Amino acid sequence: MENMPYDILINGIPQELRVEEVLPGASWTSARLSNGSVGIAAHFAGNAGNLAASMTGMSARDAAGSVNDCDCEAAGMGLAVINAFYNSVSRLSELDCGVSYETFCTDGLDLIGKTVGVIGRMRRTAEHLFGAKQVYIFELEPRDGERPASDEALLLPVCDIVIATGTSLMNHTLPEILEYSKSALVIFLGPSVPMCPDLRSCGIERLSGLVISEKDAFWSWNQVSRGSPMSFGKSFLIR
Repeated sequence: MENMPYDILINGIPQELRVEEVLPGASWTSARLSNGSVGIAAHFAGNAGNLAASMTGMSARDAAGSVNDCDCEAAGMGLAVINAFYNSVSRLSELDCGVSYETFCTDGLDLIGKTVGVIGRMRRTAEHLFGAKQVYIFELEPRDGERPASDEALLLPVCDIVIATGTSLMNHTLPEILEYSKSALVIFLGPSVPMCPDLRSCGIERLSGLVISEKDAFWSWNQVSRGSPMSFGKSFLIR
């Protein structure tokens, strides 16, 4: 199970696709492939050095292998390449999973009396979890009302629903989260999430993320700006 999500994502990329460019921005790392598609992942400062430049011309599948790197900046470049393949406008149409931005990942779920675990501090989360009996928010540096990440091993097994972000692919905590959440409905949320239904075989019930549709506009914005990429794309929800 430990490397299963990564193997699924990497092996599903056609060998003939090439990387045209990888751009580490202030908030997001973006990748453009030879078929014109663009993917993103959250950017973390690290020690990736000239990795972005060296990916130009590489097989997308080979470049995607960097998602396994222990350096989060390098792993983010690999995930951006992965998302450039999976999170395309054509696949959004094929999978018929587009939703409005207002549609939250828990849409249609009965939260009354449920215990929910949220990995990381997420915008819009609290307002959409109304009715839940208990909400645990786990953070590396917890604020008032939040729990330290070290409590996940204790509390995730008692959760009915667990929400994790695509960042867990980059910091390699996803396999551990899935192990602790075997009794829960697991939701994968955020712009870094791959639109890959095969991930459900790993125990992820729902995937909610973003397809970059305004590719040129996003690419220009990402070079000079930081913030949310949501206005440059279309939301998806696989359930």
